[in-house]
Amino acid sequence: DLEASVALLPTPDAYYGLGRLAERRGDRARALEHYSLAAQSQSETGQAARDAAVRLDLPQNPGNYLQVRTTLDNAGQLLVEVGNPTGVPVADVGIAIRYVDGQGAIRQVNRSFSGRIGPNEARRAATGLGPFTRPDAYQVTIASARLAQ
Repeated sequence: DLEASVALLPTPDAYYGLGRLAERRGDRARALEHYSLAAQSQSETGQAARDAAVRLDLPQNPGNYLQVRTTLDNAGQLLVEVGNPTGVPVADVGIAIRYVDGQGAIRQVNRSFSGRIGPNEARRAATGLGPFTRPDAYQVTIASARLAQ
């Protein structure tokens, strides 16, 4: 019935309902497709669809939802800030830091932000890496995260 209604009049409510049905069936890709269509609305249903998509997809693709910013302190040590612009809390965010060491070799280290980062919150931490003089000497990406309770 929802599919027939969407064919006649595509609404966020119908797409959200189709997303929920697809998610219950275990069809993750189809659920995300429907949620993304519903999420285009600025309504409560649109927000619910955005949150549902994040809950469904964030564990596999955290870099699509979380933001990372970097800066250097006065000594050139790398500081990393992870922001959560979503509507759902996350926890145990892992980051991967690739950098060029003093001998010119590319290295990678992983760091984690333990604890919870709520919706529209950010956490900042020192990495213990550096000193760096150029921002192109390192690259930081979100490697993992889980949904917080």
